[in-house]
Amino acid sequence: MKRLLIGMIVLVFSFGFAGCNDNEMEEKMNVAYTISFQDLENNFFGENCFKTFIHSFEEWSEVNNKPTSLMNKYSKEYFENNSLIIYTFSKGTQGNEMNVTKISKTKNELIIEIDVRLGYLDAISSGIIIIEISKSDSKNINSIKILENFIE
Repeated sequence: MKRLLIGMIVLVFSFGFAGCNDNEMEEKMNVAYTISFQDLENNFFGENCFKTFIHSFEEWSEVNNKPTSLMNKYSKEYFENNSLIIYTFSKGTQGNEMNVTKISKTKNELIIEIDVRLGYLDAISSGIIIIEISKSDSKNINSIKILENFIE
């Protein structure tokens, strides 16, 4: 009987404390996206590795200051309703495969999930992925999290 009473007390406390968790799970919402450009063997933006939002044509012009085919792809009109996410990276391998599998958001964070299959260990490679999303989906987002899932 004593064990039953102790078991019930533990059960009551575990339910009570579970409900008081300040770090409640935030609801994730899926975000529609389009992969606009992907090059896994070149880095158009030099040696810098970064992930950033581009919300305006002016921001795009600052980041994309080299004459490339990407320069003319986005106009001021594009940025009226859309945003870009630019993710540049370096890997310790060459011949990598990277596929964006899902983009979701919480209150103020965008989460990009990428399946990564590493290539050969003969050289360091740089790459870029440019993702198009609706400006409404990027509203109130102040950080980007990249989740790389390494597959064989």
